[in-house]
Amino acid sequence: INVGTASSLPQTFDFSNIQFVKGSVSDVVMNVNLTPYADSFPDADRAIQCTSQFTTTYTYYGFTPDAMNMHGNTSPQVFFKWVPPVPRMQFPLTYGAAWGSRTEGNLLFQGRSIGPLVYETHDTVDAFGTLILSDQSGECLRVKTWQRWSLTNGQGVPAELSTTVTYDYYMSDGRCISIQVDS
Repeated sequence: INVGTASSLPQTFDFSNIQFVKGSVSDVVMNVNLTPYADSFPDADRAIQCTSQFTTTYTYYGFTPDAMNMHGNTSPQVFFKWVPPVPRMQFPLTYGAAWGSRTEGNLLFQGRSIGPLVYETHDTVDAFGTLILSDQSGECLRVKTWQRWSLTNGQGVPAELSTTVTYDYYMSDGRCISIQVDS
């Protein structure tokens, strides 16, 4: 897959030969007050409920005029709250915009503290142009997201859990195609 390159010139992202598959996961944007953990996230004003065959999780977001911030994630087994919240998108979303953060949250698993979970992210709107899919096409912005998750053990030594690079292609009508690549 050619995801394109960072460029200040418009380009064509042609994914017309790729068959995108919808997973067995259902995401629903919902009112925070309708979630089981609303009291833990008083500054969040939206939640995304993600339901799979294995579990249901909630991710909590707060919106300001200039950003969408992630406040935390929960499931029946896991709970963590980001302090400060993680900026996940900057507004207005325009070519050249960049943001990032390093945030820690105390990870609880089945009610027990596992330790600080560290989340680092760097996002850049690094390209724009036309996105071509098998059934549609349109103008888009590409956001490159680099993410690293790590836990700190009892001696303060970080243990990396994962590092990912994702390219999100945002179309003007709100649709988004995501491609995760090896980092």
